[in-house]
Amino acid sequence: MYRPSAASSKSLRICGPSIGSGSIRCVSGFLDEMIPAPWHHRDEPTVHDLMERAHALGFPLDVVVGTAPGWTDPWSRAERAHVMKETGGWRLWLLDEQGRGVDVEDVQIARLPGDRGGQR
Repeated sequence: MYRPSAASSKSLRICGPSIGSGSIRCVSGFLDEMIPAPWHHRDEPTVHDLMERAHALGFPLDVVVGTAPGWTDPWSRAERAHVMKETGGWRLWLLDEQGRGVDVEDVQIARLPGDRGGQR
């Protein structure tokens, strides 16, 4: 796990792996880049796979959004997100409990309610 020093944390923020794209998001000033991560296995479900499943079942997802949580309790900042799908279309998106959009690229970990493990 990357832990920037106090000096470098002001100029570079590593948000961590995004389960939606198999990448790491790096933010520094005006720079906001997604860098491909080779540890993402193509046979593992992505956040999009979980969104499709949740929508089909009519369930919300538990998601952790933003910077990576601690290793001891990765679900400490979990929030509910509802999966929406355009009528007759294919596009899926997430809305939080207040109805605001959730950027799928910012999802650190997600699971269906009641699932103990979750997908990282």
